Amino acid sequence: MPFLLEQRGEYEWKNLRALDVDEFKLCFISQAAVELKAVKATHIEVIDNKVLFKGGVFRFVANWNVLIWIDRGHIEAVPSADGLLIRYILSFRQLLLVSLAGIAAMLAVFISKNSSFTIVELLALSVAGWLLIFGLNWLIAVVRFPLLIERILKATRI
Repeated sequence: MPFLLEQRGEYEWKNLRALDVDEFKLCFISQAAVELKAVKATHIEVIDNKVLFKGGVFRFVANWNVLIWIDRGHIEAVPSADGLLIRYILSFRQLLLVSLAGIAAMLAVFISKNSSFTIVELLALSVAGWLLIFGLNWLIAVVRFPLLIERILKATRI
């Protein structure tokens, strides 16, 4: 399951002249920090060509915040043969813990009500509930974060 707990992605920004690559890298990293602050990321730290950040559910943000289920991550800009390579790594450990706690609470309610569910039915309900809570929120975050990267790229000016 490590592939679900950590998501990696990359973009290549091509056709940059050799002189533009370093300048674009600096502008991109600066713009990334600005955009992350705009979506209320915390602990934003710029180190060379990398921006580290924290997000997560335990912040005062709307439910549709792009970082709501991403507990931490980083965005990195490195020169490539044709231009600039933008890489990111996102962590979903908080989502895993929250979804497991939600399923445990749901099971506790079902068991405490002396329900007539069998163990197999409770297990099936748990798996379906976990897929719904974890799976859909993970999928939404994985689809939406690259849109943030694209917004950063479009806003980057040199």
